[in-house]
Amino acid sequence: MERKVVALLANAPGVLELYLWLVWKTWSLKGGSAGIPLFSTGGLAEQLGTREYCADRFFRRKLNRWLSEIKTLWPECPARVSEDEHILVLNSSKKNPAISCGKASGSMSFSTGK
Repeated sequence: MERKVVALLANAPGVLELYLWLVWKTWSLKGGSAGIPLFSTGGLAEQLGTREYCADRFFRRKLNRWLSEIKTLWPECPARVSEDEHILVLNSSKKNPAISCGKASGSMSFSTGK
C-alpha cells in the first residue's frame, strides 16, 4: 500500500516529503509523544526545507493542508498541529503504521510543490 501512496504523491513533493518524514519519525518514537517546533533552529520548517513559506502563517496553512491530504491516505496518522500552532505533536505509529493506510485511489488530487 505504501508504494501506491508514494505513487499518488509523486507530483506533490512537499506532501510526499512530509509523509515520508512522518512515517519515519512516528515509527521511531518509543511511545509517548514528541513535540517538534515548527519554527526554530532544527524545527520542522527547517527540516523540510520550506524556505519559500517564510511567513509563519503561510507555512502553517500549507502544513495543515498537507496533513489533511496525508490523513486522506493514512487516516490513523498520529500527527497534529498544537492548538497554539507552534508545535507538531507526534505519537508513535506502532499500533497504526502507515503501511496499513486507508484506501488509496488514483483519482485523488493533491497540491503540488514544496
